[in-house]
Amino acid sequence: MPKNANTVARLVEPPAPEVAPSSGATGSSGPFVAECIEAQHPVLAGRVRARWVGSDGPTERWVPALRGVAIRERDRLLLQHTAGELEPIVIGVIDGFEPREVERRAGPSLALAVDEVFTLVAENGKPLLEIVGNASGPVVRLLCGDTQLELPGKLRIAAADIELTARRGSVRIEADDDVVVQGEMVRLN
Repeated sequence: MPKNANTVARLVEPPAPEVAPSSGATGSSGPFVAECIEAQHPVLAGRVRARWVGSDGPTERWVPALRGVAIRERDRLLLQHTAGELEPIVIGVIDGFEPREVERRAGPSLALAVDEVFTLVAENGKPLLEIVGNASGPVVRLLCGDTQLELPGKLRIAAADIELTARRGSVRIEADDDVVVQGEMVRLN
């Protein structure tokens, strides 16, 4: 028998059945797997509703999660009972091979009246950016004389129509590779 045959056999053996601790257990026991039913408690921050099957049968309960663990509904969670605690704690998310759906949640918003302007200012009070609404839609103005837009990846701009206008001076396009212009008809001058 090869030297590492025992190791390979253990890797391909079916896993032992999962045993979750009793829902009322106190003290330490091994981690167990649960499913997230609700990702945010209506009142208490840092708690999720989890469902698991333990020695007491199926259990659903609001449980605390470690800070910084991003949890979404239907995630498989790793829970752990700790010494002296009556409830288990979510210590991680098990993603496996399932793709995670990106859910967009409403974040902070700012409502502007028709005659109001949103201005972003630097620490020294110098205006940097201005957003104002007008009849044709929002206008974003960068208020510095020279502005540079940098990013490490690809920049994509998409709209029904795109217009580039230089009020004074020329328009330069530079590339370290080919420049491709595609269109139904390309007009020069």
